[in-house]
Amino acid sequence: MCLIALQCNDTADWHNGYPAANNGLGYTCLDYVSQGWCGNGNFTAGNSGTGGANYKYPEDNCCACSSQASGAGKSFIESKFLLTFSLIGLCTPNPCQNNGTCYATSATTATCDCTSTGYTNPNCTALAI
Repeated sequence: MCLIALQCNDTADWHNGYPAANNGLGYTCLDYVSQGWCGNGNFTAGNSGTGGANYKYPEDNCCACSSQASGAGKSFIESKFLLTFSLIGLCTPNPCQNNGTCYATSATTATCDCTSTGYTNPNCTALAI
């Protein structure tokens, strides 16, 4: 089974300009995740101050900071692939029970494929008759 899903791509070579990081270039999108400032398409609690104009808009450049494709470089592209882990964690942990397979169907929704499990319904929990 192959579904169309949205894949977010960070703005290439983006840095926030913070002078004390990465030899004066500033933090990258990966740094925003590893520092815990962003995750799952949003700033983490108490960290929205690491965004905006002073930090060159990570919300417009880093997928982990915003699930919206609004920056000049950040983009969403349609691709066909099986997702066992989606960008924003829709399939981790797997919401599908009884060996169902989770697929991200958009940037914000997922579905379970219950085929060959003997179960049905949205999360593969009802015994198929």
